[in-house]
Amino acid sequence: MRSAEYSTYEPKPTTLPTTAMNKPTTATVADTGEVEDTLENGMTCASRVPTRLTGIDGAITPIALSGVATEHWPRRVSYRLAVASLSWWFAPHPAWEPGEDWPQDVPVVRYETDAEVALIDPLLPPDDSFDPHDKPVRVLLTYPAHYRDTDDLVERYGASVWAPPNAEWRRRPKPSTTDDLPHGIEAIELDGEPNQVLFFIPEHATLVSGDVLTGRNGVMHVFVDEAVRDPLLASLDRIADLPIERVIVPHCETAVFTEGSAHIRAAVAEARQT
Repeated sequence: MRSAEYSTYEPKPTTLPTTAMNKPTTATVADTGEVEDTLENGMTCASRVPTRLTGIDGAITPIALSGVATEHWPRRVSYRLAVASLSWWFAPHPAWEPGEDWPQDVPVVRYETDAEVALIDPLLPPDDSFDPHDKPVRVLLTYPAHYRDTDDLVERYGASVWAPPNAEWRRRPKPSTTDDLPHGIEAIELDGEPNQVLFFIPEHATLVSGDVLTGRNGVMHVFVDEAVRDPLLASLDRIADLPIERVIVPHCETAVFTEGSAHIRAAVAEARQT
């Protein structure tokens, strides 16, 4: 099990980062700000921060507004900006067993503003070091199966719970205690997959997936599972038109993909060929 130590970086102007495949990449940034973070292995990770979000057509419905992880990178990564901080840690999945084709540790995303702390698909850190700094705690679920440590957070901190509005809850009653998302986070519904949503955080140009996007060996894949394939893939195609620089997925050795839109398009194209 890898450690749960924080790594916190201060922003400064820069270019875009090396990709998940360690290939240099450049881009022209319009209507965005950029920050660069130096990692403990000497590599850098940059984040584009949109100041303008372009709308998308089709059936992708925003419900409400409110680096690349490898064995050598810090177990917690934090991007601190003027308005909100985005960070993630890794915790062991409770259902993982030896022989699984995905890593035992999965990412947990934390989005913190001056007013509150939101956790997406929560598992508490292995060292129990979670500290909301006396702020309200918000639990956001991409998918019913990612309920995880929600009960603990409700009991300890009185956390509110947001869950996909159209999901089918088979193992427990629907846990939602609020219909409102934190400011700065959008939930995107998917055609053909009512049980899952994706969370988009425009300020950090970051998309957070449940199980619909995953990967193996540094390559992103679409996990269709029980969804209706064609409408799902069409939704993901439109999502790729958003200004996404980073995609965080749950079950992959590369939990964080940079050049996010490009990886989504490639994953959709691959899924259409299978």
